[in-house]
Amino acid sequence: MKEASSHMFTGTAWGIYLDKIIDRDDMKFEDRCRAMKTHYETDQWRNRREISWLNLSLPTRIAAHTEDGIKNNLKWLETEFRRIQRGLVDHQGDRALRNRLVAACSRITELEFALYRPSETSEGVLNDMYGALDQKSISNSASKYHQRTNFPDHTNSTSVHMADRHYNTAPDTGRQRDRNKGNTTQAQGTSYSNNKAGSRQSNTWVKKCIVCHKINCWSTNHSKEERQKVFDRIKQRYPLKLDPEIRQFVIEVE
Repeated sequence: MKEASSHMFTGTAWGIYLDKIIDRDDMKFEDRCRAMKTHYETDQWRNRREISWLNLSLPTRIAAHTEDGIKNNLKWLETEFRRIQRGLVDHQGDRALRNRLVAACSRITELEFALYRPSETSEGVLNDMYGALDQKSISNSASKYHQRTNFPDHTNSTSVHMADRHYNTAPDTGRQRDRNKGNTTQAQGTSYSNNKAGSRQSNTWVKKCIVCHKINCWSTNHSKEERQKVFDRIKQRYPLKLDPEIRQFVIEVE
């Protein structure tokens, strides 16, 4: 038992064991462990753990360790809750851990959807939160690659966007040049228009400004703040869409 104790305790705990317990031949192994636990787990010790259990929160942790990011701070919080819970008789069980995690992480914007209807177990809650953070990381990576969404620039009347080609609504200047080339080009244009009859036809599809919804107006005629409000509104309506997809949507509407 004495040899095993040197591996069980270290630092001040090993000193306490040497001073008070090691020579007690009348004590069994269970009694020795209980004596060490009683020595350290005082009312003050339990009160400190109770305070930590109730006051720990993810926003506070992030504010103090911003460089670690949300995910690493969440991992730290999970480990700390599990460690503290072991010494709290009144907060044992998975349900107590689950409730504490939900309360501690409820004010993080990136986790709002994951905690809207939290799972019934602590593992389920953690999996939902980690999954939400992973999805956010993927979206951010795509946004950085494509940079911030830019609204289409219609200041150059000769520009032809992909939507113009798709819906056969290219500017008249380009179409007039095609007509001047002869009947062959005109026939090709007619054939192209007929082939697109199954989708939006040029005589029924009217482009409108994404900001004011007026014909013959474009988003670039409005202020940057107005355009950004529209973009944010689209992002809220389609939260799973990436910036490139929203850019294409704006181009098709205008």
